[in-house]
This record gives sequence, C-alpha cells and structure tokens, in this order.
Amino acid sequence: MSFSSSSSSGLRLLRRPAPAPAPAPAALRSIIKRLFRERDPDKLAAGFIAAAAASPRFRCRHRIYSSAVRRLAAAGRPDAVAAVLDSHLRFPSDLSHEGFSARLISLYGAASMPSHAAALFRRLPSLSAPRSALSFNALLTALADSSSSSSSSSSNPDALLAAFDQIPAEDPSIVPNLCSYNILIRALCAKPDLDAAFDVLSLMEQRGISPDLISFNTLLNGFFGHSRFPDGDKVWNLMRERNVEPDVKSFNAKLRGLVLEKRTEEAAELVDRMMRDGPKPDTSSFNAVIRGHCNIGNLEAAKTVFLDLVKNGCAPNKGPSRR
Repeated sequence: MSFSSSSSSGLRLLRRPAPAPAPAPAALRSIIKRLFRERDPDKLAAGFIAAAAASPRFRCRHRIYSSAVRRLAAAGRPDAVAAVLDSHLRFPSDLSHEGFSARLISLYGAASMPSHAAALFRRLPSLSAPRSALSFNALLTALADSSSSSSSSSSNPDALLAAFDQIPAEDPSIVPNLCSYNILIRALCAKPDLDAAFDVLSLMEQRGISPDLISFNTLLNGFFGHSRFPDGDKVWNLMRERNVEPDVKSFNAKLRGLVLEKRTEEAAELVDRMMRDGPKPDTSSFNAVIRGHCNIGNLEAAKTVFLDLVKNGCAPNKGPSRR
C-alpha cells in the first residue's frame, strides 16, 4: 500500500513514548492491522515506535517491519526509517541476540540506506551487541541490495569490496563464511567484474571453503548473461569436477544465455533434454525459449512451446509477453 509523502520537518515520532503495558494478542493484531493500513508516514512511524516499545512480541513480527520500512523509504522519508530503527537500540535484551541487530542492518539495506547500515554495524560493540559473520553478512547484503535497487548507489559494489577486506582485518573475530563469499561473488557479477568473481573461487579454496550451488549459479548467470559462453562452460565443467550437480536454475542461466545469442534452437533442444533427463524444466525454462522464438518472429514455435509449458504443469506468467 502506498501513501503520500510528508515533508514535515518536526518529527513528533522522535519523542520517546511513555512505557505502556504490553498489549494482549488480540490487541496486538489490531495494532499491526492498523499500521498496515496507515497512510501518513509520520503517524506510521510514531505508531510503530510506540508498538515496538510496548511489546517484545511486536518486535518479533518481521513482516510488518519490512512493510513499514519499504513504505517509508518509498515515500522519501529516510528520516522516518532512521527514527524507527534507531529507536530499537534501547532494547539491550534484544540486542544481546545478534539476529536482532542483523535484522536492523538488513532493513537499512531494504531502505537503500547503506551508510546507516554500516554505521550501525560499527556501533554494535559500543552497544554491547555481539558481532560475527551473521551481522557481517547482513551488512554485505545491505550494501549489495542498496547498490542494485538505487541508481544513485553506483559506488556500493566498491563499498562492499572495501568492507569485505577491511572489517575482518580490523576484527579477527569476524571470519567470512560461505555466505559471505557468495555475497561477494554476487556483487562482483553485478558490477560486472566477472573475472574477479571467478577468482573468488580460488580465494575460497585457500580459506578451506568449498563453493556450493549458489556460488556456481551466480557465476553461470554472470557469464552466460554477458555472452561469455566459454567461461560459462568452464564454470559448468568445474561444477561437475566438484560434484556439484546443476539444478534447474543452472540450466535456466544457460537457456537465457543461448537466447541472448539468438541460439534459440539450441535452447529448445536443451529444454527437450531437460524433460528427458532432468532436471524438470520450470516456467522460467519455457519462458526463455518462448522469448527467443518471439524475438526472431517465430510465433508459431513460441505457441507450441507455450502449450508444452501448460502440458508439463507449469504456471504461465506474463514474462514472455513483456518487451
């Protein structure tokens, strides 16, 4: 639900609400429903802060947090987002659980506020809040998500790379794990610096970490999506060597790459092979081939593939019809 942006400079929500008894479950549901419906940014933020202060149960409701932060960000109110999230730094029992602070960092990323995410991560020790790969990965994801969702955040891939190098060097207790390296690979592919992304595999091996299906699929999407088929096939062969079995997402990356190069017949043959040998093609698999046929004006072939999609129990969507 959208609402009109408010430019009120005096945020009444910045005043701490007086402590109130925790609401009963029925009352809490009513509060959450009211917040979902609230269209005024100031009232949403003020009501959110009051509800969070009154109820630990409310602070466990992830869906309303994500909704409120995204709506405030969409309304152009980063001040309200900061007021809401900063108000949670006065709950020491919650901050003693790293997952709580990691969620706050992630919410700053969802609001495209990477500098706030980084500042909160840096501040955690002074709040007696633990830091490990969990909150580190939340920061990396916030930097990556902010970069991909905002045209004004073009420098965030570099900020992520700097954080990946600097933070573990400053704090040896923070050791990047498999998830950390997968976020790094994703950021490098988005940059795009595909050669550097591929080199991360060697770095992982040096640290005793084995790439997983997510690592390889991210690279496949990067190389095939940029028409670098020899390198994509190199990644594919490396998967086989490491006993990582390609899944439907792996095949879909190759299908999209084939269509990008106008090799639609090869893409259609690959889908036939998937139907025969597995993994079973999904809607995205068929959509890739349909789009390929449409791009070259072969509408009858596209119609045939669409009928195959339905026959194989896949749900059609609007993807291929979009230009």
